[in-house]
Amino acid sequence: MNGTIKSLLFFILSLGLLSPPASAYSLMSHLGQGTKGAFTDSNKWIWLSGLTLSLVAANYDLDIYEHYGRQEKEEFPDSVGDVMGTGIPGAGIALLTMGLGWISGSRKVLGAGASHAEALFATFIYTSSLKIVMERDRPQEFNPTEQDENIFNASFPSGHTSTAFATAGSIMASTGPILGIPVLILAGITGYSRVQQRAHYAADVIFGATLGYTMGTGFYK
Repeated sequence: MNGTIKSLLFFILSLGLLSPPASAYSLMSHLGQGTKGAFTDSNKWIWLSGLTLSLVAANYDLDIYEHYGRQEKEEFPDSVGDVMGTGIPGAGIALLTMGLGWISGSRKVLGAGASHAEALFATFIYTSSLKIVMERDRPQEFNPTEQDENIFNASFPSGHTSTAFATAGSIMASTGPILGIPVLILAGITGYSRVQQRAHYAADVIFGATLGYTMGTGFYK
């Protein structure tokens, strides 16, 4: 958690330093605008679909959990998920994009990187807040001997999944399907890995994907 907090603070500092000099940067204003964008236009249908699928999956969470308990774990999805879910690849892409935009003087490229960083930050805030509010226990497989007392580590929604999908949504919005679809596939593998690891229930992952993707697209300017 300390590493994540340090990364977020570095994000905020980078946003301030690399923001276009022509206008004052306001993180709170951008968070408000981006959050609104996550629930407008086509994102409304993504939310409707995501919420519906989450509710349906919740009825089968235990069945799916038990199913993967009988299956041999696949190494490739876990390898992808353990990297994508940390947010480090997304943060690196965001900061690299911002740097390229700043060096080249391209406000469009700089804005794309800043929007990506903001989407990751917002996704972290909303995911953590929902974990505190929902307080859903992790599957027993995740912590078989004792209940994890870290409230930020609750089960709903999946933070690995929301983080990966925030990057996928941002790249899809800023570059289109050529780059967006491959990253979206990696995000999907990340979500699958959390279920097959039995670290999350299916509903946690579906909602996390919905939250992250809409934040990624909603924050893009």
